[in-house]
Amino acid sequence: MRYQYLRNPAAQQTIVFLHGWCCKPDDFRFQVDYFKQNYSLLMPNYSDLVINAKAGPESWFQYCAAALQDCIEEAQLQDFYLIGHSMGGVMALRLAELMQNQQRGCVIIDTTLPLPPTSKALAFVEALDKPKGLNLLRQTINQAMINHQYDDQVVMVQVEAGMSAIWRKAPKAFSKLLKEAMQYDKLIALQNLSSKVLYIGGTPSRGDEQAMQQANPNVQFEQLRAGHFVMLNAPDATNVLLDKFFSKNASS
Repeated sequence: MRYQYLRNPAAQQTIVFLHGWCCKPDDFRFQVDYFKQNYSLLMPNYSDLVINAKAGPESWFQYCAAALQDCIEEAQLQDFYLIGHSMGGVMALRLAELMQNQQRGCVIIDTTLPLPPTSKALAFVEALDKPKGLNLLRQTINQAMINHQYDDQVVMVQVEAGMSAIWRKAPKAFSKLLKEAMQYDKLIALQNLSSKVLYIGGTPSRGDEQAMQQANPNVQFEQLRAGHFVMLNAPDATNVLLDKFFSKNASS
């Protein structure tokens, strides 16, 4: 798997950034610029992994999660935070389960929680394989991922173009990955975590605060004025929340 590792010799901890479905690590560029002075940073690209896979695995979700774990182990990380946006939040939960003793805390940014997926969501995945799948994807991004009141429209045009371009390179694989991630039991994963969890939702949030806190009282819930791509459209507020979360965990 391709990844970028910005090692800071003076840093004691590492932040692992996990991008969303059909996205890329650059979605965390504002966080990378802000935190690189005090942390080491690892930015895997699992979209690239899906695109360049020579054969389809039985489960794309487990395949990506295992490859992400290998990436973290290759970098020899022992004390790290996981930050995942959207599907990256699902990956973060899976990695937190697999690497309970190494990870220090988990941040989930506007990931859909809890399960089960709605019939509408599953129908969307099925429709992606139809001839008009690309048009449906673009329509969904515009209607469900952008807050037209708060978001930077120029940035979101770039996001839509980037997601569409990535999806077109392996549409069936990405569609299967999305369906598998929807079906992964995120509430059970939350229940199994002993570390602190921060959920940052957009407006409206894709997370059910009550359900998450019932599953795990350690979940801290915050909501910012932004669409689905919170870290791109409310970067300063996102960085403040992350900074507080890291500082609180460092002293606990």
